[in-house]
Amino acid sequence: MNMEKADLNTERLASSIAKVHFRAMLFLVLILISSLHPLQAQEIGRTVRGTVLDPQGGVILDVPVELVAETGETMVARTDETGIFRFENVLPGIYTLSVFLEEFRPYSDFVEVTGDSTQVIDLRVELELAPAQEEVLVESDSSSLSLSPEENAGATVLGEVELEGLPDDPDELLMALQAMAGGDEGQVYIDGFSGGRMPPPSAIREVRINRNPFSAEYERMGWGRIEILTKPGSDQFRGEFEVEFNDEALNSRNPFASERAPYQQREFEIDLDGPIIKDKASFFVDVRRRAIDENAIINAQILDQNLQPTRFNETVVTPRTGTGFSPRIDYQLSENHTLTGRYSYSRDRREGQGIGEFSLPSRAFDRFRNEHEVQLRETAILGASTINETRFQMEWGTQGTIGDNTEPSIRVLDAFMGGNSPNGTSSDENSELELHNITSWTSGSHSLKAGTRLMRQGVTDVSLNNFGGTFVFGGGEAPLLDENKEIILGPDGQPVMTAIDSLERYRRTILFQQLGRTPEEIRMLGGGATQFSIAAGNPRTAINQWEWAFFIQDDWRLRPNFMLSLGLRYEGQTNIDDKLDFAPRLGFAWSPGAGGSGRPNTVIRGGVGIFYDRVSESLALQQLRFDGTRQQEFIISDPNFFPNIPPLDQLEEGRTSQVLRRMDPGLQTPYSVQGGVSVERQLPAGFTLSVDFSGERTLHALRSLSLPAGPDAPEQVSRVFQY
Repeated sequence: MNMEKADLNTERLASSIAKVHFRAMLFLVLILISSLHPLQAQEIGRTVRGTVLDPQGGVILDVPVELVAETGETMVARTDETGIFRFENVLPGIYTLSVFLEEFRPYSDFVEVTGDSTQVIDLRVELELAPAQEEVLVESDSSSLSLSPEENAGATVLGEVELEGLPDDPDELLMALQAMAGGDEGQVYIDGFSGGRMPPPSAIREVRINRNPFSAEYERMGWGRIEILTKPGSDQFRGEFEVEFNDEALNSRNPFASERAPYQQREFEIDLDGPIIKDKASFFVDVRRRAIDENAIINAQILDQNLQPTRFNETVVTPRTGTGFSPRIDYQLSENHTLTGRYSYSRDRREGQGIGEFSLPSRAFDRFRNEHEVQLRETAILGASTINETRFQMEWGTQGTIGDNTEPSIRVLDAFMGGNSPNGTSSDENSELELHNITSWTSGSHSLKAGTRLMRQGVTDVSLNNFGGTFVFGGGEAPLLDENKEIILGPDGQPVMTAIDSLERYRRTILFQQLGRTPEEIRMLGGGATQFSIAAGNPRTAINQWEWAFFIQDDWRLRPNFMLSLGLRYEGQTNIDDKLDFAPRLGFAWSPGAGGSGRPNTVIRGGVGIFYDRVSESLALQQLRFDGTRQQEFIISDPNFFPNIPPLDQLEEGRTSQVLRRMDPGLQTPYSVQGGVSVERQLPAGFTLSVDFSGERTLHALRSLSLPAGPDAPEQVSRVFQY
């Protein structure tokens, strides 16, 4: 056995050394490629200028004009007193020029800046009046294809106009965006940060979906990624006020309810933005309040005052309220430095949880969630071709339940669940710190981006589940009783037995307790609980986890019709020993037969990369909680003490052999190798056809295995390890 372990360890060591050597070689190759094209931070770009005109040919003053690069970087200029806008030092590439002005149709067109250092592009932007009624379609804003990985055929960019056609409720909006992105709930970024409070649509400037799937900037593949950018303040005061109301007047009756269930929804939202210091600082604030009176329908069978079975049907109102408040301030520190600060607070509460179907109102508990979020973002223009962005986020909050578990819970199988809530007052306190620093620059035909991310997560969990105890009543065999509640004997002098259900067992228990029978007599007469369970010990568990990542990405236009994307990412985390998680990424886009000008009509894309799945802090938390000493569980069969619970030292014989949680000491981070190829073709009338093929192979996937108790392990162990 020792020799087998030694051979296994030797194989693991050799595998690890080979993996490190392979990843290190990839890293050196990427550095060598990038070093062949030194950074030219002071490269001088070209000039893009133009005039914004109304339908009559008159110039329009003080209009914001956006110039967006293929990488997503945005420049904004305003028309002067002659209606002219100007962008200086514009680097070669293909840009989208957009103008959005109330009462006019949104304007968008493509501008190609070539390598000619003397190029000056003059544009004439003619706006058209918007009709009084206009149908809103969510579609791509481009009429042709692009080699940029940010503009693949599966990518979608939603502006304010497109967002108007989506739900106003933030939760429903998130579900709609996830459906558009492919349903991945784990990739939502708000202003560059993962997770956080979902802003209302009125506070969103833009939504980007499925952009650059093989980017090394992100830990997971881009399919399913949702990037949400919130609105900054404006140079003019403006605001919106919205109220919604709905009730059950037009609702149909639930077939399982005896009457139409009560329902009412009340919601209001206030948005306000404007300048703080003219041309220096601005603000945007949104306030949202939502109150929904939902309901739960109970269909159970209980005992009436005469201890006779009766149907219990009741509709209970379960109110749900939510409040959100989020101010944002944008401050121009200097000509090249901008600071953005955002605070968000949200509070949600749901009352009457845990009831419905068999569960009676006495088991109700409330769920709550309070969250705070502070974000700071500083953007610095370090040269004509270099931008640095530093982002910091701090989140903290508490979620949990509020319930009464001073009395035990009662479960009468297939009839009803009563007593108090088994949850009690439990809470989960979370805190998170997240720091990003990302630099983007161009060097000749290279568009490069490099950065780092550091994250700390802290969890303090208090779980009082079943600390009040649970009595269970089940069916089975019991003696027949006569009218005097005495046992009927057969010819052989033994009780005549019959099958009873769980409600009858519970009825006999209550009946004979009222008649003063002893617990032993009650059990002989077919009463008594079937089982009792209770948890005890220390309900509090806390853990911290650090994660870090570094990346470099190079989108290299080798030819006018071929782009190569090279990326390398390194990740690591605490709570496991594996610290060598390198993730190379490779992508390409090729337009066969395309020339050096214009945008292609056919693009063939492909890519492959390694993507790691972080080992959740919840696994380490479970390992602490279920260590055999922190918490205990007691299970007593056929207890004779219903409904009074004796001291725990009298239940020692029912103490269960706890299943211990363990993480394998050699646990490695699970990862998958994902790749795909697609062909995109621009069709007439603005249609785009895309045919995709993708594949994935997962390695080191986690699984849980229960190991039986033995001489070396007196208690059963559940170990998390890998295939």
